[in-house]
Amino acid sequence: MCQRVVRPGKARPGGIGESMKIIGIGIGARENLSLGAWEQIQSAEQLVLQTGSIPLADWLREQGIRFETLDAFYEQAEDFEELLALALAHLRQMPGATLCL
Repeated sequence: MCQRVVRPGKARPGGIGESMKIIGIGIGARENLSLGAWEQIQSAEQLVLQTGSIPLADWLREQGIRFETLDAFYEQAEDFEELLALALAHLRQMPGATLCL
C-alpha cells in the first residue's frame, strides 16, 4: 500500500486540500490489495476511485462500499492538463477524502 497524507498547513498552494489519503491499488484487482489498503478503503468516509472501469470497482459495489470515480472528467477533458485541472478542482471540494489510484 502506498499512502500519503497531506496535513493542514503542509498542503502546497494549488494542491489537493487540507488532507487526503492516497492509496495505491496497483492494477485494480482485489487480489492485489494489501490488507492495509483494504482497511483504509473500508473506513473511508468519502472514497474516490480514479476509474470505475477496473475489477476492483465491481467488487467494491458487491461489498456494499460506496464510492465515486473520476471517469466523467476523462470524458470531459480534451487533454491531460484539462483532466488534471478538472479532477483537482473536484478533489479540492472533498477534504478528508480517500483517493484510490
